[in-house]
Order: sequence, then C-alpha cells, then structure tokens
Amino acid sequence: MNLIGRGTKDPYIRAIHTTLQTVFAYTKAFFLSDRRTDMQNIILIGAARPIRYQERHMAGFREAGLDEGYIITDRL
Repeated sequence: MNLIGRGTKDPYIRAIHTTLQTVFAYTKAFFLSDRRTDMQNIILIGAARPIRYQERHMAGFREAGLDEGYIITDRL
C-alpha cells in the first residue's frame, strides 16, 4: 500500500499496519520523509513469505518500525 501520513506516530498508519499483521505473516513499513512538511510517503507491505529488499533500490525509502495500533474491523 502507498499511503500518506504523519510518520511512525500517526495512529491511522499504525492501525493499518497492525491490521495487516493480522492477515499477513510478514510485514514491513518504509518511509520517505519530506523535510518541508511533517507529512510522509509511506509504503506498507504484507506477504506470506519473508520480505526481501535492497535498500539501494528503494528510491530513498527507509524501513521503520511501527508501534502497535488498533485493528480495523467492519461494523457488522
């Protein structure tokens, strides 16, 4: 997923990441910071297998850890 948010402390980004973790065995978050604003471009990845990448091919995105957020559910 390609998202825009306020970095590692953004409650919505953390919620999306935590929800992905309930579905996928492996997840990673990558951030591209824009120093002119507090908004960041964020890529979240979920997979059944370990996620491999080479940082030099990530166009400036850096892996970041996210604290646990809430799990997003449908209201039934």
